[in-house]
Amino acid sequence: MASIIEIENKLKSQLNVNELEITDESIMHKGHQNFKEGHITHIKIKIKSPDFIGKTKVSMHRLIYNSLAEEIKMGLHAISIEAEE
Repeated sequence: MASIIEIENKLKSQLNVNELEITDESIMHKGHQNFKEGHITHIKIKIKSPDFIGKTKVSMHRLIYNSLAEEIKMGLHAISIEAEE
């Protein structure tokens, strides 16, 4: 399972990032079906990138989800995104 630092590094390597904040919100979902103790399953991402200029919110989110495809396959279940140009 990826760590917050690994997720941060992956996003920074695949997108031009001006600002990035990632919060592990997994514990807030304890008891939910996809919660796994000790694993990052739910995160919140606040990100600003010039890669988002002229893109719709859906396109911005798609870039992030594509960047984290491997982590999603490994159990990252939910990503809350606040993306800006």
